[in-house]
Amino acid sequence: MSMSESWDDGMAYDECGLPLARVAKTVEPRRGYASALTDMEKLCGKIAGVGPDAPIVTAANGAKQSHTPYRCDLLPAKSLLHIANILDAGAKKYGANNWRGLPAEDHINHALVHILAHEAGDTQDDHLGHAACRMLMALETYLNSTGDK
Repeated sequence: MSMSESWDDGMAYDECGLPLARVAKTVEPRRGYASALTDMEKLCGKIAGVGPDAPIVTAANGAKQSHTPYRCDLLPAKSLLHIANILDAGAKKYGANNWRGLPAEDHINHALVHILAHEAGDTQDDHLGHAACRMLMALETYLNSTGDK
């Protein structure tokens, strides 16, 4: 993505696809949190374990492929599709990627409101789906602010 391109959120992004304001920010991992990523990987959006430099592994039958540290096959497909539907409704209501302009703390607060509303018996909204969606937004916002990929 070039500097002239942007998401529908009105923010400008650098050639790595990161918001320009985040590029200038010093990237420091949280205390006690180990990160194997280099500063350049953090700034240019490289995801650890993915890409041409990933180590090659050999299967029992001799077939080779790149090693991946990810187990996407374990992700809850129905839940993620449900969240994708919530994101679609949110994009129509607020604009695509509008959530990226909000701080992680706001996403956490709204997730907690949805959880408490669910626990209080409120049924006027899909509180569990919205809470899960907001927590994913909070996590993505946090990981982007720290440079973790």
